Amino acid sequence: MAPSSSQSNCLFNETVDVYIIITSVDEAKSSDLRGVIRQTWINQTWVMNSSASATMPRRMVMKHVFVLGINIKGLLSKSLVQEVNKHGDVLVFDSIDSYRNLTLKTILSFQWVTKKCPSAAFLLKTDDDIYLNFDQWNHIVETKDDQNTPNGKIHGYCFSAAATFRNPASKWSLDKVTYPFPNYPPFCVGPAYMLSMQTALGITNVAPHVPYIALEDVFVGLCALGLGYDIEDILRGRNWCLLLDSSKFCSFHKKHPCPFYHNVNTFTMIELVNKC
Repeated sequence: MAPSSSQSNCLFNETVDVYIIITSVDEAKSSDLRGVIRQTWINQTWVMNSSASATMPRRMVMKHVFVLGINIKGLLSKSLVQEVNKHGDVLVFDSIDSYRNLTLKTILSFQWVTKKCPSAAFLLKTDDDIYLNFDQWNHIVETKDDQNTPNGKIHGYCFSAAATFRNPASKWSLDKVTYPFPNYPPFCVGPAYMLSMQTALGITNVAPHVPYIALEDVFVGLCALGLGYDIEDILRGRNWCLLLDSSKFCSFHKKHPCPFYHNVNTFTMIELVNKC
């Protein structure tokens, strides 16, 4: 399934170290949020240091794209078309944008990036309520050599043997017909995880042969399990980074900086840049 937006290449001519995929599920509600992301943590994305030397090494080049689907009418809204044309950083797939289709949209995103920007070292998949701490990510990327290993690895906030959630009232529930196993495979949670391009390519190749489930992060975990890929919990169990109380964001960030924070609203994103 091809993107319905006009972008057909990596969008950038220079070498990219990390390509960031930012998924949005609700176009109407996330338009303002994308605007704030562009003004805050994306605006801090590092650029190539032309005077790189032994004492001043080249800084990471991180580029991003927002990934959406079409609305329930099968159309692109006028405002979204304008946003695509104005910013050139929005990729729209011709699948209905819904939580259930997030798995499909994620795999399609992996396919697009691995085909159009294969020179990037890593792919970082995030949700749009994430705030990325680039100082932390720079350190993480510099210490990884996944692209040179025969077996891949996924880095994030990860679980090795979490019990399958069966509450039918929740959107995160899986019934026994869809997923009969008592535990999820090892997986890194969807708000933010990183993998090498080689690992992402392996997952896209095996994905058509894995039974589809709506939990995108668990599905990626199933693909990784089938390929013999490992996971690495870069938060080391610090779940408050993932389930952050926005009112305590600044104090947490100053004392115990995380690679990323989840459940961050637009006000907090702006506050972090201006005050924290």
